[in-house]
Amino acid sequence: MKPAYDALIFDLDGTLWNSTVPVTQAWNEAARALGTGPVSSETIQSIMGLPHDECFRRAFPHLSESERKRLAAACTQVEMELLRDHGAMLFPGVRDGLQQLARKFSLFVVSNCETDYLRIFLKNSGVGNLFRDSECYGNNGLTKGQNLRKLAARNRLRQPCYIGDTAGDQQAATAAGMDYYHVNYGFGDPDRECLAFDDFQAVVAFFFQI
Repeated sequence: MKPAYDALIFDLDGTLWNSTVPVTQAWNEAARALGTGPVSSETIQSIMGLPHDECFRRAFPHLSESERKRLAAACTQVEMELLRDHGAMLFPGVRDGLQQLARKFSLFVVSNCETDYLRIFLKNSGVGNLFRDSECYGNNGLTKGQNLRKLAARNRLRQPCYIGDTAGDQQAATAAGMDYYHVNYGFGDPDRECLAFDDFQAVVAFFFQI
């Protein structure tokens, strides 16, 4: 029997858009200004989707906690400026695909990002109006699984599912009691077998057939 979802909840980084270029540029500008080493785009992609503090612990393990906090504040400031000015970063097919899905489902976003980062996505991506609600780590410091449950309860969702690109996304969906679907074009792999899609057009096709 095919599931009858009443809502689709999306991860952000690696699922809907790819901000690797401006984020890498911002972090390196801030790091140079504070006299610390560079960070590669590969490192940025490997930590996308983690809580903000954990991102900096993994990217700059040689720094003390106080040094990381100072760097994080500087990186975030430059990052927000670049993101506001940067062009479209949506993955291929996402813009049209979300417009199609919004005709059938209520759409939501749950991310481990900071509040301003999510706000910029919703305002500047051109698809923010398609989402009924959103939640993120920056708003409350909760885990992604907790925020999935929080958003579902707030919107009285009966059977939502979560769509993401990392093992952490899969684990969060499981913790929230939701089905999980994976996109292979993102930044990570699931930690156990699940239905996965090679592009966003395949996501749209699947959910329109159920």
